[in-house]
Amino acid sequence: MIDQTPKEITVTLILGLLIGLLIFLFFKTLRWIELQHLIWNEMQIPYHLIALPAVLFLLFEIKKRTLYFPSKVSEVTKSHIELVQHWSPAMSFFHFIGTSLSHLVGASVGREGTVILMSAGLVRLFKLSWNFWGPIALTIGFSAVVGQPLVSVIFIMEVFSTSIKQKIYAFIGAMTASLLMQTLKTPHLFESFQIQSNFSFFQKFFFVLFTGVLAGYMMRVYKKGYFYLSDYFQRHSVLVKISTASALAIFLGLPGIRKFQGLGILQLENIQNLAAQPSDVVIKLFVTLLSVTLGFWGGEFIPLVYAGLHFGNVISQFFQFDLILGSMLCAYLFFAGATRLKWTTLVLTILLVGWGWWFWAYVLVFSCVHFSGPESIYKSHN
Repeated sequence: MIDQTPKEITVTLILGLLIGLLIFLFFKTLRWIELQHLIWNEMQIPYHLIALPAVLFLLFEIKKRTLYFPSKVSEVTKSHIELVQHWSPAMSFFHFIGTSLSHLVGASVGREGTVILMSAGLVRLFKLSWNFWGPIALTIGFSAVVGQPLVSVIFIMEVFSTSIKQKIYAFIGAMTASLLMQTLKTPHLFESFQIQSNFSFFQKFFFVLFTGVLAGYMMRVYKKGYFYLSDYFQRHSVLVKISTASALAIFLGLPGIRKFQGLGILQLENIQNLAAQPSDVVIKLFVTLLSVTLGFWGGEFIPLVYAGLHFGNVISQFFQFDLILGSMLCAYLFFAGATRLKWTTLVLTILLVGWGWWFWAYVLVFSCVHFSGPESIYKSHN
């Protein structure tokens, strides 16, 4: 039997390079869009929002008039996906353009979900075996886009049933993509924080337990709304979606609401001076829920991070806890509750705040996941 290892490693490296390049170009595009939003939202009427219903209709027509391709992460993480060979080979291109347009018109969507789907599209484009290469490509995409290749091994174990070889290749590919992104000076969402605090054991305990339980129940409500609205909009005509999108555009155009358009990453670059209000959390979750369930592309990872940071800041103000530490501890908390990827979230949180907080991160994340309900937006729901 011919040893396929050299060929497989070559394919892994190529996937890593292509995914890293895709992320670089994608981030450049989204950065330009966010800078444009700063200009457009200073106008009396942010005219880009007028196109929000039109872009939703365009995305609907693309899905209707082209060969099928998945538009949600839950559609590519199933244990056995049949008829992958019938996906559109152009799905990576469609997702790049469709998500960019979704951001351009102000929809509150993310980017990580799109990177996962574009990575899946590469497997289809090169006609690779989905059962073997699908989990590897998806893991490379997620790990590279969050800027933590070490998470690859945890993510692939938590989402897929794979061999040791697949786990190794996923890590190699994630490292390759991350190194290329570093070479191209692609900025990460956060830099690691090493925070020291003098809070007592009980202060930390009550903070993480209260925060985790509350976040869990909030994500329970979010997911119920997510699945209900997804089914509702799927059952009704496109006119219902267009009407709702028009109302969303009007809402996002209100002076105090405009900051909730798109990713909001530029607002997170000065996290040290964040002074959040409870309404920031609720409104961001609301507009994200509508944007995603209506059918805009991009997923909700970054919007959930945005809401999580503001949530942690609000709770820290209430408990008189360290504001930066509280915000960072909660950065990925809503993602944990929404996806139930507790180990992936735990590692992401520890890599962000430091290993000295591993126990408190564990209590926080696992309490959130426990009270968030059994559903996951990253898994199929019937």
